[in-house]
Amino acid sequence: MMSRIFAIAAWGACVGLIVLILCLIRHVPKRDVTYGTLFSMYVGAFLAFTLLYRSTYSERRFQLVPLVTLFFNLSKGRLYYVQTMLIDVVKTIPLGIFLGIKNADIKKTAKIGFLVSLSIEIFQFASETGVFDVDDIIFNTIGAVIGLLMLRIVKTAR
Repeated sequence: MMSRIFAIAAWGACVGLIVLILCLIRHVPKRDVTYGTLFSMYVGAFLAFTLLYRSTYSERRFQLVPLVTLFFNLSKGRLYYVQTMLIDVVKTIPLGIFLGIKNADIKKTAKIGFLVSLSIEIFQFASETGVFDVDDIIFNTIGAVIGLLMLRIVKTAR
């Protein structure tokens, strides 16, 4: 588990370092360098977490009915699914924060969160590295919107 976390962090750091070097070569303003580097590190870690370090399935699987997996697992007392759901929300909160920094509104943030999540689910289904689950799309989209709202709360509190 720790080696997987380290590998994901390393992916994010490598992508961020590449962007940092490119920004410095092109004499990009310091604020844009910071934003670009942090966003690139997030994207690198996000993609590594969701796409690279997964086991493959012998067949393509999908779940298209919203929240049925959540309610089924809760009815069986399987609380690990709540953890999975929370991870889906938390891993896209930074996306909402980054979009908020670039002045995206809630509708645009929800749309981008949805499209990013849909893209990942399609890739997982096509590559047999995960289950296409509509719940993941819902919770990832909610996470992006929560990130935007968190940023707005912090900005308002100043």
